[in-house]
Amino acid sequence: MASAPPKQGSNFGWLASAIQDAGAALPTDAEPAQQQAPQHASCRKLVTVRQIQSLEAFTKYWVVASVDGWKVLVSKDDNFAAGELVLFFEVDSFLPVPVPAPDSKYREQFSKVKNEIIFEGKRGHLVRSVTKRSWDKITVVSQGHISKLSDFPEILDEVKSAMAATGYSRDEYLKSKPDYTKFLGVKRYVQFQEPSDNGWPVCAVMKAMLSTDMKRIQNCPNLFTKQKYHKMDFQVSTKMDGTAMSAYFVTNTSRIYDHLHPLSPGKHDKRVLHPNGRFGVCSRNMDLSNVGKGKEAYWQAALNDNLHIKLPRYGKSIAVQGEIVGWNIQGNRYNYAKNQFRFFVFAVVDLETGERWHPGSVEDFARTQGLTHVEVWGYKPVTRFGNNQNDLINMADQSGGEGFVFKNTVDGRWFKVLSNKWLME
Repeated sequence: MASAPPKQGSNFGWLASAIQDAGAALPTDAEPAQQQAPQHASCRKLVTVRQIQSLEAFTKYWVVASVDGWKVLVSKDDNFAAGELVLFFEVDSFLPVPVPAPDSKYREQFSKVKNEIIFEGKRGHLVRSVTKRSWDKITVVSQGHISKLSDFPEILDEVKSAMAATGYSRDEYLKSKPDYTKFLGVKRYVQFQEPSDNGWPVCAVMKAMLSTDMKRIQNCPNLFTKQKYHKMDFQVSTKMDGTAMSAYFVTNTSRIYDHLHPLSPGKHDKRVLHPNGRFGVCSRNMDLSNVGKGKEAYWQAALNDNLHIKLPRYGKSIAVQGEIVGWNIQGNRYNYAKNQFRFFVFAVVDLETGERWHPGSVEDFARTQGLTHVEVWGYKPVTRFGNNQNDLINMADQSGGEGFVFKNTVDGRWFKVLSNKWLME
């Protein structure tokens, strides 16, 4: 068995001190946290219409555009202007090159991203983080890609029509953040490819419940301006650099049971069916109950923690979600031995209601079930950790790890703060 990833506490004991200095106590067994957070999981919007807040000269050829909380390097030759509406592509957007390539409607616009790769058997361009340094040694981490709306006439026409039909002002329209990810065929790039052989897409009833996508802090513009967030506690935990997994159990009396994919006789794992229900393991998008290669990470992680025993014994329809880290995942940042994987819990979903448990209840559950929870640093309002988005990003940069996840204990909303240093390593 591989050892756990190195605890980051040695790299940022200042964080725990800051929490304690602010009057926060790290969770203890004596602190009940039974309130459930009502927020449902949501899917990430990769392509949205946004506004450039400001432009700042960087080098002879490059300008830094501020788009909400993002910094994006753009060419001076593109002649962007402050206040201009643009189409914003988030980091990890994979922009496919349709076949036949010469007939691609947006080939020229997509090619400006330049970083050409093969993903899921298709050729396309990947939006990734880029670091550039000016002559006076100022470093900018550019995250995202922006295009002029005039380069996408169908979207431009739709924006005009929507604003005319609704009577929305520009600011009201921007708040709605209409999503053009599917319209352009853009997909989220994931470095660790999830298995697809002998599995099924997660059933429609559970798909939204099991989504683990969360916003980056750059997409949370009201976090420091709305007074309510100054009073709400957030759980702060370590962001693990792995791949998401959900292990579920559905009782045979649940309304969901009949919506699960039928099992093929003799082809499903023998640990799936139980007298009181059905156990399963899911990647981000696939239910992996059938036997097949490529699923070793998921099933090994589940079996290592005896989830196929613990969840049926618990006897309720829930999904335990977490991050798998291991030897062939995300470049094996934690130095696991070959064929070694480990599962770190970060959420529990009630499959009957679709609601996530309160973060404190998840910690209690992991503790009583003998599961490893991601490292938790404390519970406090977000303003105790900084005054703006950049303060939290700087905090992540100092952590020595991938960053942090903030979970609101009142409304259940999550966001992540990623370290620029970690992203660029």
